[in-house]
Amino acid sequence: MRKRKRAVRLVLWLLTCLGCCGGGLPAVAVDFAGKSEDERQVVAKVNESPIYEDQLTDQLEAILGKFRKFGKRTLPPDLLRQKREQVLNQLIDSTILRQASRSIKVEDIETKISRRIDEIKQGPSAARFEGKSEAEVRDWVRGQVSLDEYLEQNGLADPVVADKEIKTYYEENQASFTAGERVRVRHILIKTDGDASPAEKEAARLKIDLARSSIVNGEDFGEVARKFSECHSAAVGGDLGFVERGFLPAEVDQVVFSAEPGKLSEVVLSQHGYHVLEVTEKKPAGVMPYDERVKAFIGKYLQGELKRELLAAHIKELRDQARIEIYL
Repeated sequence: MRKRKRAVRLVLWLLTCLGCCGGGLPAVAVDFAGKSEDERQVVAKVNESPIYEDQLTDQLEAILGKFRKFGKRTLPPDLLRQKREQVLNQLIDSTILRQASRSIKVEDIETKISRRIDEIKQGPSAARFEGKSEAEVRDWVRGQVSLDEYLEQNGLADPVVADKEIKTYYEENQASFTAGERVRVRHILIKTDGDASPAEKEAARLKIDLARSSIVNGEDFGEVARKFSECHSAAVGGDLGFVERGFLPAEVDQVVFSAEPGKLSEVVLSQHGYHVLEVTEKKPAGVMPYDERVKAFIGKYLQGELKRELLAAHIKELRDQARIEIYL
């Protein structure tokens, strides 16, 4: 299998900002600026189409906000200049893609625009349309719909990864698919905390004892969990799925990894409260089998890598044909 290069940061950013699933690939340079064109500073042109300073600043500020989350309030001037140049190049690339997408015909585009607007208004990005006219919104969404169609027609939206390539990747990267010893656990939890009074702790202990006695006397574990448990897993009969060592509190971890499958535990106290546990299945450490779940995981990963490679090559080709002027 051919070696896959790590995708360049440029294309990673594009795919993140352009979107990778659902309703398509929305454009990067959302231009709902309040100023007139005469009032806005042009920082670059792509085939005579301007990119404005406020667009660059908005995108750069989004990146700087991520740095601030990690305690970096300011960046060194050289790094700030580098980030500014990167963002400008990303805006140039998104502009090139949008220009290219205007060359194609989209069947029934007005209906698709209306449908996309309805989807956005019902989703987490609805706020982006606030204060905008219907004409502005439809014009912006028109670009998104056209871009989706363009990527689809050029084989960039969902490139196909062959089953053979997926299997080869699995065989050549077995170390990435190893798992430690795992157990499948279901439990019942009655919560207590460090501030609980003696009376509250006693009530919680009586409740977990009653739950355990119900199971010992023949009631189904899942039904008892639904009735008594205060964990979110109660809705699925207390099932926590497969867990590895260290996933659960130490007191619980010790019990489940030494338990026999099918045997009900005694009451266990952890920082979360009182537990009753049952291990339903154990799996030894080793390489995960090549099943449909692993195949789907690898396939999705390789498709993403291929999509980034194809998009990078396509953008380069468009760049080579474009007239780009930068005024920074």
